[in-house]
Parts: sequence; structure tokens; C-alpha cells
Amino acid sequence: MSEDFAQQKEYYKIGEISQIAGVDAYTLRHWEKRGLLTPMRNETKVRVYRQQEIDLINEIKSLIKDGMTLSGIKKKLVAQKRKKKLMPELNLDIEVLPDTKILQEIKSDLLQLLKVLNDKF
Repeated sequence: MSEDFAQQKEYYKIGEISQIAGVDAYTLRHWEKRGLLTPMRNETKVRVYRQQEIDLINEIKSLIKDGMTLSGIKKKLVAQKRKKKLMPELNLDIEVLPDTKILQEIKSDLLQLLKVLNDKF
């Protein structure tokens, strides 16, 4: 099925996602058991997949194609999740960072002020 179809709905059942992603339902359940996928469940406990799961399935398929094992993929996904959690703390906007030249000027001014204060006292 085309990706355009995949973006038309908000949630998909496992049969639909299997057709969209080109991965059979058994494999999707296996990946879930291995901790690679965590689909949401609806009120009747049926697995439902969103676009982010489609993207993840495509990433897993690509990694498998590149020769990575499921264990290796899980390690990579866990590392990505950790990185994603840390990124808001580490993701500094460059525009917000002060200019180094300005900081050097402030440091110089403070050192001069400190010298003046030390000379007076």
C-alpha cells in the first residue's frame, strides 16, 4: 500500500499495519515481545498503531536489511530513547548562547573592577 494511505488515518489495527508496512502480523507481534515495538491498545485491548509506529517499523526493517540483529536493534532503540529524553536538557538554542567575545569583555571589566576594589581596600 502507498504511504499516502498510511497517513490518512490516525490509528491502524495490526492487519492494516501489516499491509501498509509489508511485515506480517506474526512478525509485528514478535517484535513487540522482543521490546522493539510498543503499540498502544484501544479500549478493547486491540493493538493500534500510529504513524510513529509505521516509521519505527520502517526503521527496524532498514536495520535488519543492513544486517543488524534484533538484539542490536533493541540496544540501538533504547539508546535513542535515552538520547531523546536527554535532548531537551542538552538542546541549547545557539541564539540563546552568549557571544564569547561579549563574555570576554565582561570578564575583563570585572577583573578591572576587582583590581580597583582591591587597591582601595
